[in-house]
Amino acid sequence: MVSKTMVAIVQKPLTFEEFLNWDDVSGRAFELFQGVAMPLSEPTAKHEDVVDGLCHLLNNHCQQSFN
Repeated sequence: MVSKTMVAIVQKPLTFEEFLNWDDVSGRAFELFQGVAMPLSEPTAKHEDVVDGLCHLLNNHCQQSFN
């Protein structure tokens, strides 16, 4: 019979400065949440559509307001 042991690795929370200097070499974007580097989710197509729409509205507003 094979015994399987689970081990929890406890690391001290990262400071903001440590996070800025940290690189996991994966190329993914991370945010610092309560001292833990958390990978950011990729935006969905719907999210990108909403962002494009907002940018279009803001651009139109700025052109009308400053011309």
